[in-house]
Amino acid sequence: SIQDLAVSGPYLLASTYGGGIYRTSNNGANWTAVNSGLISNLVGDLYVTGTSIYATSSNSGVYISHNNGSGWNLINSNIRVSNFAGTDNDLYAGTGNGVFHSTNNGLNWTDSSLIGINISAIEYSGSDLYAGTYSNGIYHSTSYGANWVSVNNGFTISNVRIFLLSGTDLFAGTSGGGVYHTTDNGSNWSAENDGLPYTIVLSFTSEGSNIYAGTHGA
Repeated sequence: SIQDLAVSGPYLLASTYGGGIYRTSNNGANWTAVNSGLISNLVGDLYVTGTSIYATSSNSGVYISHNNGSGWNLINSNIRVSNFAGTDNDLYAGTGNGVFHSTNNGLNWTDSSLIGINISAIEYSGSDLYAGTYSNGIYHSTSYGANWVSVNNGFTISNVRIFLLSGTDLFAGTSGGGVYHTTDNGSNWSAENDGLPYTIVLSFTSEGSNIYAGTHGA
């Protein structure tokens, strides 16, 4: 099953849970496995920043590629990451035990508080960080992750699946509550579900002023 998609240079990459990583250069007409260097083919999140691609594995750690996925290097086997945000020298990772921070391309990690909380989604904008959880709603940090506050006013469901930052607008996709929207850094949230028949939101993307949501449903 496909876990994530990412674009790097002329390629589209797809991570799978069991088949590793696949790559296409012709809009999906043909796919090639690009698993050189991977110890495990159980691959989850893909995250592209600059010329780096980060890939997570639930049973082997964090990998990096600098050649559009042609080869992968295991850079840390001690951390299990669900998702990333940031840049090479300022990278944040959501894990089952809080948020971690790396300043050296993911080689070393330090905890960024929220220890003990299972992080399901993370978003980044300068010194502002947002962490979504499976059972505690949303947290916000204005100090690069040093300190966090709960920001759930108007947010009526605790399970967050994904974030999308579009300008100053932050959207949160939830498991059962549809889409929530804030324009004031999470201080207040409102549901935005008109025309959305299914409320388990699994993916987001945007193009201009248009927001697209992928849902679980018939």
